[in-house]
Parts: sequence; C-alpha cells; structure tokens
Amino acid sequence: METIIGLGKAGCAIADRFSQYPQYEVYKMDVGFKRTPRTYGLKSAGNPEQQEESLGSLKRFFKDVRGDVLFVVGGSGIVSGASLRILEQISKCKLHILYIYADPELLGETARMQQRVTFNVFQEYARSARFESIILIENSRLEDMLGDVPIIGFYEKLNELIVPTIHMVNVLRRGESIMDNISPSHDISRIISYGLVNFDTGEENLFFNLDNVREKVYYYAINEEKLREQGDIHKRVIAQVKANAQDTKTTYGIYATQYDQDYVYCVAYSSVVQEISS
Repeated sequence: METIIGLGKAGCAIADRFSQYPQYEVYKMDVGFKRTPRTYGLKSAGNPEQQEESLGSLKRFFKDVRGDVLFVVGGSGIVSGASLRILEQISKCKLHILYIYADPELLGETARMQQRVTFNVFQEYARSARFESIILIENSRLEDMLGDVPIIGFYEKLNELIVPTIHMVNVLRRGESIMDNISPSHDISRIISYGLVNFDTGEENLFFNLDNVREKVYYYAINEEKLREQGDIHKRVIAQVKANAQDTKTTYGIYATQYDQDYVYCVAYSSVVQEISS
C-alpha cells in the first residue's frame, strides 16, 4: 500500500483523484480542513515562513504512515512553506515528491519567489538522496496536450491526465511483462517526469520538459488479443524506442491488458537540477 499525502489546494485535489484506487491510503492537509484520521487543518499564515513556524507535531496524524510515500504539492502556495517540516516528521519513509510547477508569468511576486525556492530545494534534496525522487509536472504542458479545456473543471481535467498515468505506471511496474529489457535506473537519476506516447505515430509528450535526460523507460500496455494475433507489434515497439533514444539509455516493457485501447507511458530520468523558466 502506497501513501499519498496532498498539501494545499492543488496537492489535495490530486490526492483525491488517487483515492479512487484501492492501492493508496490518502492524507490531505490544508488551511480550513477539519481534523479527521485522514485530513489535517493547517493554521492560516501570512507567508511561507509563518506557515512553517505554525506547524506542530504530526506524530499522531502520521502514526500509520510507513513505506513509500508520494507527497503532492504545488510549490507556489503559502502552505508549501510547511513542506520540509512535514517531510522531516516522516523522514524514515521512502519519500517521493510530485511537484506541480505553475507558469511563473501567471504568479504574483510572492508566489513566484516561493516557487523558485521550493523548485530548487526539492530537486537538490532529491539529488542528494534525501528524497527517493521528484516527479515534475508542468500545468501548461498538460494544457497543450489536452487542447482546449473549459475553465470550469480546468484543473480536474489536468488531474485526470496526471493521476491515471502515474497509477498505471505503478501497476505495470508491479505486474508481469510479456517482454521487457527494463533495468534499474541510475542511482543519481532522481529528477523525473512522466509522459504519454501515441503508439500509432510515435509522438511523445512529457509532462515536464526535462533537460539532460539520461534514461527513458517505455511501458507498452497493449490489448492481449492484439499481442496474440498481430505480428508487427514488437518491430513497432523497437522502432519507436530507438527513434526516441537520442543518445539516451532507453528500455521498454510490453504488458498485456484487457483494454480495447492501447496505451504507451514514458518515464524520463535526469540527474541535473532543472532551471526555472522565469
């Protein structure tokens, strides 16, 4: 069982999407929440420093949290100032960060500065192995992938892309492949993004434009009947993997599913701290 902890409005909305799957225990933390076994109300604060200082002990709230933890946060909000103090209290867990990167041009000065701090600090913590990994997601890239998205329900649509992708990669990693050459990623490649590949065209779209990608892993979730009857699938997979290599170590796995539609997921790894765009 993996634990999902959502912090702030964006983090909690994404955590909520994970709750549709039985594999996850979901915790949510934000200002205004009532205290329950799975929700924690933070005190209102005027700035990120005050948010950090106002946080008390979470020992009782996190008493059942262990193993792998995915901590979901948007780094531009005031509540993100409490992130490191929260994570210190579950430091014995295997910590993974899902970081939602907002367009700096759409942020006020305080939010832009806070994002600059959290974006850099979280990546440095991952590179130094204090975190197992940091997964970077950029909202503007998701919007480009989805096309025109109505304002009402905008973030719900983005989250419908993020969460099932991460969940399916988790499922495939734990499942048995029909064929694969996947090997463990390099220990220093802890800055990550996920993406989707169009199996028909080979077009690849990562959720964050990673620089200095060292490794890519492709997960092909293909209808089982097609795998039994179509003889060209392996050649198509190999051709796509080679085409997307570009001096990058690439590996792949092919998995049988009962879905009518085929899905291809990509996980890209970098060892280099990504630069903020503004």
